[in-house]
Amino acid sequence: MSPPGVAEDDLGALADQAGGPAEALVIVGIYLEHLTRRRDAVLGAGDSRALAEAAHALRSPSMLVGARELAGICARVERRALRGLRVPGWDLAALGRECERVRAALARLVADASG
Repeated sequence: MSPPGVAEDDLGALADQAGGPAEALVIVGIYLEHLTRRRDAVLGAGDSRALAEAAHALRSPSMLVGARELAGICARVERRALRGLRVPGWDLAALGRECERVRAALARLVADASG
C-alpha cells in the first residue's frame, strides 16, 4: 500500500520505466533533494510568468513520482498564472502543505526500502 500523498501505481510505473525499484528510489531521492527549492520558487515567485514556470517545474516531476494531488494543485496554479489571474492564497497554502505531506510520504518510502 502506498503512503498518503503518493499513488502506488505511479510508483510502480516509475520502477518499470526506470529499470527497477532501486532505480526508482534514486529518482525519488533526486525529487526530494529538489522539492524544497521548487516549492520555494512557486511560493516566492514575483510575477505571473515566474509563478507559471515554477508551478510547471514542480508539477511535472511530482506526477512522475506519484504525487497526484500536488501535481493537481500545481496545474491549477499554473493555469491561473498563465491567464494572468490572481492565485488565491489558499491554493499556495495547500501547495505548501501538500509538499510537506509528499516529502514525508516519500521519505518513509525510501527509509522502508533502505530498511
